[in-house]
Amino acid sequence: MNKKQIFITLLIFLIAAIFRIAMLDKASGLWYDELVSYKQASQSSILQVILYTLNTDVHLPLYQVFLHIWCKIFTFSDIALRSFSALCGTLTVITSFFAGKELKNIKTGIITASIFALNSFFINYSQEVRMYAFLILLAALNILFVTRIKNNPENKYNYIFHTLTSAALVYTYTISFIYVLGLLFALFVYMKTKLSRDYLKKYFISTASFLVFCIPLFLSLISNYSKYTTEINGYYCDWSSLFVIIQNIYTPVLIGLGNNPQHYMAQLFSNPSILNILLIFIPIAIGLSSTIYAIKKDKFSFVIISGSLLFLLAEIIAFKFTNFKILSRYFSVGMPAILILFGYGLSLMNKKICYSVLSVFIAINLGYLIFSPNAAYKLERQGYKPLALFVNSLQPKKSDFIVVWNRKEILDKYTDTNANILSILKDFAYKSEIMLNNDVELKKLPIERRKELLKNYFLDNGIPYNTYILMSYILERMNNGDKFIITTNVSFDGYDKKNFKELIENNYSNTTLNDLLTIKSLTDIKLICDKNLNFVEKKTIGDFVVTVYKK
Repeated sequence: MNKKQIFITLLIFLIAAIFRIAMLDKASGLWYDELVSYKQASQSSILQVILYTLNTDVHLPLYQVFLHIWCKIFTFSDIALRSFSALCGTLTVITSFFAGKELKNIKTGIITASIFALNSFFINYSQEVRMYAFLILLAALNILFVTRIKNNPENKYNYIFHTLTSAALVYTYTISFIYVLGLLFALFVYMKTKLSRDYLKKYFISTASFLVFCIPLFLSLISNYSKYTTEINGYYCDWSSLFVIIQNIYTPVLIGLGNNPQHYMAQLFSNPSILNILLIFIPIAIGLSSTIYAIKKDKFSFVIISGSLLFLLAEIIAFKFTNFKILSRYFSVGMPAILILFGYGLSLMNKKICYSVLSVFIAINLGYLIFSPNAAYKLERQGYKPLALFVNSLQPKKSDFIVVWNRKEILDKYTDTNANILSILKDFAYKSEIMLNNDVELKKLPIERRKELLKNYFLDNGIPYNTYILMSYILERMNNGDKFIITTNVSFDGYDKKNFKELIENNYSNTTLNDLLTIKSLTDIKLICDKNLNFVEKKTIGDFVVTVYKK
């Protein structure tokens, strides 16, 4: 590398680090999914992290173990938790440079690193306490070692590190074994046709080692089969979700980070604008054409992208025939390979075309990151810290009851209370007699069919018997002066029996099953509280509402 190349490369790494560190400490604290990761990683020992994660998650706990070790060194503060993802994100950019360099030359490495450095999707997850930044780093490393196997097939260490990164992928993100198997098969075909068959022995040893590593994974898949077939029921998905993935890969305008927008492509094309053309369609056109160009020019490019294509195909099949929903973050394991080929494709073009197209792409992405209030690192999370601090201010006692709308752990990080905590969704909605009595049958059905069968239940103004029993038990245990505190999302709070019925009659298909169950139970709980307890106050804190009753 000459001095100019060294300077540009270091500048890219610095820019990547800045965008991943800037505004890392969000005022609202950790949001729901981040608090799940925190709870898993904050167990007392590595063994406890593993056991707790296996019991509460569908994925294996490699990320949580690394996060636990990191935070044991740097504390479990919000910024320390997020800084692990920021480190992974920065290391991913460095990895992309070496992957591009391995594919062709230093110029390809610099182009690829610049694309990774400014990728808004990667920046977003480099600031979140979730496994995705770690997963993206592992996927980039995996592609790097696949490329090194192609360039230097006699070096046994390339096979060893490819095996280790493949195993790490599946122990971080369970279904990424589909991605790894697709890549391994394509590599086998390439080596058999393009390289000496003498190297196949190393390949088979490497693949066999990977499969041995995967034995605990397959045992976990078998023992937790019901988790993978029944637990995902809260998301929206249609065929435009595929476009959402493409948009998040190539453009700075992120969409569907939580749940997919409904009928997104219809919305996008019905309201065309110059900004949409500039910020969405031009980057997609540049990215897709460059990726396809790389595949056309170099057959090894198909090896690189094979895992991503197989994984996407598996997602489409799962969406079509099961309750699985296609979300951008689920496809994050396949994104590094696509972006590496994007950089490779650009570098294969005529020099003037390459630098002209790259300049346009960088200008769009960099300009958006600097000037847009919706830039990835500026996005505010729906964090629970303000909510938890307000609950703290109520000074809940051991005999008080706090009701949250989903996981009980959402207040754990920012509160220190021995009050009784219940979940509207899990302790009330899922425990109503219609859900319990039909649990096995309902779980076998697609989500829309479940909703269809439960529609009369939602329309019924009656309160489930199990809700009465649980609330009666709570009311009997409460002493005079004890508080009953309901915390919920503002989108759930405005419902009573009348407008809940209107929601079912007018917008039933667009409301998720979990939301319907939550709103139903919340209205039931409030009715009982209004009749048996004294209303004290209602407070809105950002996106949340706290309603306080007292006996």
